[in-house]
Amino acid sequence: MNHVFSAGMSSSQRAESAHSFFKDYVSDKNSLVEFMVQFNRGMLHKRHEELIVDHIDVNEKPRFKCPIKMEKQMSDIYTRKYYYKFQDQLWESYNYNLEVRSEDENKCTLKVTREDHEDGRARVIMYDKSKDFASCTCKLFESARVPCRHVLAYLHRIHQLYKLPDQYILKRWTKSAKFEVVMDKSGMEITVNKSLLEKRGLLFQQYSYVIDNVVLSEEASQLFQETMDSLIEKIKPLLANSNSDGVEPLSKKSSTQESTFREPDEVRTKGRAKRIKRGKEKSKGKRNGTGRHCHGCGKDGQTHDKRNCPVLLERLPSADTNENSSGDGTDDSYSSQDD
Repeated sequence: MNHVFSAGMSSSQRAESAHSFFKDYVSDKNSLVEFMVQFNRGMLHKRHEELIVDHIDVNEKPRFKCPIKMEKQMSDIYTRKYYYKFQDQLWESYNYNLEVRSEDENKCTLKVTREDHEDGRARVIMYDKSKDFASCTCKLFESARVPCRHVLAYLHRIHQLYKLPDQYILKRWTKSAKFEVVMDKSGMEITVNKSLLEKRGLLFQQYSYVIDNVVLSEEASQLFQETMDSLIEKIKPLLANSNSDGVEPLSKKSSTQESTFREPDEVRTKGRAKRIKRGKEKSKGKRNGTGRHCHGCGKDGQTHDKRNCPVLLERLPSADTNENSSGDGTDDSYSSQDD
């Protein structure tokens, strides 16, 4: 599948990398609210890393290996990550030899071999004269859209080009990719009002500064809430005509009102394992398998039963004594009467 563009990734590499990233933030033990908070935290961390990479691409210069114009050209066009990939391919291209195998009016076929491995695996380059495009059997450009070392060797040795043609540069890997027009699913251009974003950032900064100062005082917090509620009521009439600009009206509820979330009901699915019982639940209403249950004392895990229960045996002598004492008293009474 190397002839299909996949940004240089395998079939499952993108999903596995996403799973590995989010495992640092979420787990199966999180509740629904915790999952939402941790997921948003992970996305913010991802965006922060992207801003760091953009800053490096704009302000830092990469290290050069080859003193040629093509490397300087691509350092200004490619992002840092893909420039170093191109640099490795360009550096290795000087270790290859080219041999023309066949040529006609439309195409030209060349064999590319490495100098230090003459008996090694050879690559074949097909150059289409009508399209002015060279393709290699390694399919690196088709899968990752980065020129391979074999094509680069053909360009700067046969054609003696000092700059890479535009048909070998993918805009996806350039620094200016984010500054171009962005289209939605329906083909409409997505525009962003930078002045509106700057105004929103300024207002949000002032709002956060006031909250940080009044949060430590109960009186100041109460006054701030009352002021904000009255301010929202005054602003509502001014926002009546701003819905057409994409600004949503304020909600009827106060901005300080807390939202409550309910956990979803537990649903027993087919094939689900039984719930693991705790220690108290296991001992409750269940006899111990290592012993028997005595119906005399009512205890589990005993080595006796009702017939030889020590509790019942302790009661038997006292009962016999009472019977004997009551019998002797009766006889004495009878004897005394006889006397």
